[in-house]
Amino acid sequence: MITVRDLSFRYKPDRPVLEQITFDGQKGECIAVLGNNGAGKSTLIKCLNRILQPREGCVLVDGNSIGEMKRQEIARNMAYVAQKNEWDRLTVFDSVLLGRKPYIKLGPTDQDIAIVSDIIKKMGLEPFQLRYVDELSGGEAQKVMLAQALAQQPRVLLLDEPTSNLDLKNQYEVLDIVRDISKDEGICAIIVIHDINLAMRYCDRFLLIKDSRVYAYGGPEIITEKSIRDVYGMDVVITETHGVKIVVPMPQYRDMPEYRELPISPVIPAAACC
Repeated sequence: MITVRDLSFRYKPDRPVLEQITFDGQKGECIAVLGNNGAGKSTLIKCLNRILQPREGCVLVDGNSIGEMKRQEIARNMAYVAQKNEWDRLTVFDSVLLGRKPYIKLGPTDQDIAIVSDIIKKMGLEPFQLRYVDELSGGEAQKVMLAQALAQQPRVLLLDEPTSNLDLKNQYEVLDIVRDISKDEGICAIIVIHDINLAMRYCDRFLLIKDSRVYAYGGPEIITEKSIRDVYGMDVVITETHGVKIVVPMPQYRDMPEYRELPISPVIPAAACC
């Protein structure tokens, strides 16, 4: 589906932001991009679809190089949802219809209208489709942004902190939708996210970035006390409740007498994909 090889980027010659980032993603997978502030997570997904031009490396979708595609072709393969969006005075329906722009020539076809209507229904936006987006709540507007991206019918969906401004209920609703549609439509979703517990609940694989490089990449087994300590500089305990694994921050963990007696889970290093 998507293959990233040795991707590097610098804003300034002496300031590396990303160095030799390598990973792959498959159909129906949700991949969490994790790391502390300033690690280069948002820069990474902007490099994937050439909003930012990588200094080195390549990105392939189904074996085709993004670097050789025109902007319209990229938009047919990848959809990007930014952290924040400024909305024009458009209805929900018209905003989602903008996602069909890479396919529209003279005007929207019956097929375009049908695709938009179907996405609006799946996203639960039917009651709001004739309302203006700037009148909606944060959670509703976030769903509109996601619906617009899905209207592109992308192979890869890039989400930059999609839950950062949402309340608890809407965080889970949005990620529920992303996971379900990704699996149903065979889309690879790459999600920059700060909440490790949300990532563990909804994502299949995890890309940990530290010091501009991939610290580790793999399944849930790479989310360990040691890996989180190394990447975030904070002690945690990973436990389980009601069958769900959760990460519990323990800032004063080292001061606890029993700390020395607890086993530390190993970390699995990043492996070259494919």
